[in-house]
Amino acid sequence: MTSADASSSDSPAAMLHVIEHEKRALARQQARGVPWILLAWGLAFLIGFGALWLVEHDVVAATVALAVCGVVMVGALVVSSIVGARMGRGLRHTGQIEWAGPVFGLAWPVGLLGLFVVGLGLVNNGMDPDLLWVFLPVAGVLFVGVMYVIAGGIWPNWPTIAMGAWLVIVAVIAPFTGSSLLVLAAAGGGVFLLAAAYVALWIGRRPAASVAR
Repeated sequence: MTSADASSSDSPAAMLHVIEHEKRALARQQARGVPWILLAWGLAFLIGFGALWLVEHDVVAATVALAVCGVVMVGALVVSSIVGARMGRGLRHTGQIEWAGPVFGLAWPVGLLGLFVVGLGLVNNGMDPDLLWVFLPVAGVLFVGVMYVIAGGIWPNWPTIAMGAWLVIVAVIAPFTGSSLLVLAAAGGGVFLLAAAYVALWIGRRPAASVAR
């Protein structure tokens, strides 16, 4: 290596290029569990809401569909918890993230449980119990979409915000289609599966080698 080459490789621009290359490689490594989480929720939406939709067409019994929906949703939650915990091992967070992370995580069960209680309250105030088949899934997906938008704001990530916005749109449109459960299963579950495939491809893509300029 000539002195000119050494000088070039030690330039601020070259060092910045190396740092950015290493940051991208680290980001890919840390995101290895994300496709599994997205895949779990995509399948949970497809299978869970799909099973509930089959009840409307007298294909399966309501008790069976509710059991299937509950199992796949809980399964997705378990996968998310286990994979998320493994992804967080060895990472140091700032005080702000240490506060926001647990609060954000706690908001999920509290919010979803609150929506369920609201649904029961609506029935108690005269709403047709059959409408719970529309209200609870739609409200749940709407809540998930809003939470994804918030997550994309807390941990700056535009794809997360975009996916959350899509889920909000799906939830708002679904009740007007006459087949809300099918829409939630296909459009809601589909976006998770597409996101899982995209992240998996992004992780598998080999970063361009750093080149001193």
